[in-house]
Amino acid sequence: MKKITYILLVTTLIVSACRKKTEVTGVVYSKHNIPVPNVQVECRYYKESEYPEGTVSTVTTNSNGEFKIDFKARKLKHEIKCFCDSGYATSSIEIGKTNTKDLHLN
Repeated sequence: MKKITYILLVTTLIVSACRKKTEVTGVVYSKHNIPVPNVQVECRYYKESEYPEGTVSTVTTNSNGEFKIDFKARKLKHEIKCFCDSGYATSSIEIGKTNTKDLHLN
């Protein structure tokens, strides 16, 4: 039993170490180029389809419309998305890097 637990622990640590630290910062802007406060921004990941496999993180913009998402990314396609009453916007991100992505709602 101890051997199985040890193998599972080591496997989990190896898989976690393979993920790359990724950071996304930006501002959400309205159609009129005004920062939008208190809206949610999601980071989603995709495997092989156009539909998201899951959500990595969800944050809310501050009073200046700014957001920041930090996560350890898998080697999959990732994008950020904002959807609110004022519109929506998406943007792809680069894994393992610090990304600055402003979202302009459509």
